[in-house]
Amino acid sequence: IVDYEQKIRDSLRLILQHSEHRVFTAATASEALALLSSQPIQLMLLDLNMPGLSGHSILQFIAENKLATHVIIVSGRAEFAEAKRTLCFDFVHDFIKKPYDVEELLNAINRCKRLIQLNYEKAQMQEQLKRSEQLHRFFVEQSPDVIFLLDANGHFSLVNHTARTLLGYEPTELEQQHYSLLVHDADLVKAADFFLINIQVS
Repeated sequence: IVDYEQKIRDSLRLILQHSEHRVFTAATASEALALLSSQPIQLMLLDLNMPGLSGHSILQFIAENKLATHVIIVSGRAEFAEAKRTLCFDFVHDFIKKPYDVEELLNAINRCKRLIQLNYEKAQMQEQLKRSEQLHRFFVEQSPDVIFLLDANGHFSLVNHTARTLLGYEPTELEQQHYSLLVHDADLVKAADFFLINIQVS
């Protein structure tokens, strides 16, 4: 919670602690920046109008440092026109006007929490896919046989390192080359028929 008004900070803290959130508060942008620099903050309720540095400096800091912090603006009517300036930040998800309605605020927070959860699940899935790809690539590279992939035009798109031992080519030399490079002229017709059959089956 970043707000220069003590009453607002205390009110928001009570609302969020009742909902079993772990809450930190900051009265100034400088305090908020120190918090962001010291630990991960998933969600920030931010007032734009504060003495000294404004809330916009915090948004800029989050953007420049690519922090995984989502923001809901909670600010007065006078600052509502400034909402347009926050739209350039894709981590700003809502703008709640003071005096805020508790139900409206909690709904905005819950929407943001669902988004955070979805982003977490997406990151977990991407990490699993990355590990799976690395494992498959390891097996391909460790195989004693030449393993390769051809694109639809018969060009090598992947060749394992066994090609260096058995064929005398570096894998990078073969990539984007046509498979006919490795086929004797007398066998080119048979190779073309074999390739065509495999493409049709796949």
